[in-house]
Amino acid sequence: KGPSSAVRNEEITTLLNYGFANYSVEKLCDKNEVVEKVRVNKSLDKEYDVETLENKTILKTNGESIEYKKIIEMNKNLNAPIDKGTVVGKVKWVDKNNEILAETSLVISEEITCSKFNEYVKKIIEKYVSNGHGITGKKSPINHISKNTIQSIIRTRSILINN
Repeated sequence: KGPSSAVRNEEITTLLNYGFANYSVEKLCDKNEVVEKVRVNKSLDKEYDVETLENKTILKTNGESIEYKKIIEMNKNLNAPIDKGTVVGKVKWVDKNNEILAETSLVISEEITCSKFNEYVKKIIEKYVSNGHGITGKKSPINHISKNTIQSIIRTRSILINN
């Protein structure tokens, strides 16, 4: 027959007291912590936040200093549309011997939609106007659209149609 419940409880208490007295937890990241920004093809917005999927911690001996580095690995050539929460990479923490201490997935923090042709045209015209081209100060902010701007619009439309 095994030890009594009183003996088991005393052993468990001793073990827990030892753990709390000798070890501590170091936080590496919080859930939904933004760690990177990415560009997404077929979307006009410049960059989107990428965040951690979960909290990550490491256990260490009290007084111990663990040297580690954070390595972010991102998927290349991300294309819209992308749903919120889609995994697009991972982050891992490695020690000086390159042993992985912890890792978690990285996810897109918002839904990303494909930009439409008219949004590309609007962006090109806004960029053209903001660079000081074609501003009259009258009703129409555009005096003329240059040959290069028209060619940019046509190239953008061709890229969108072919993709």
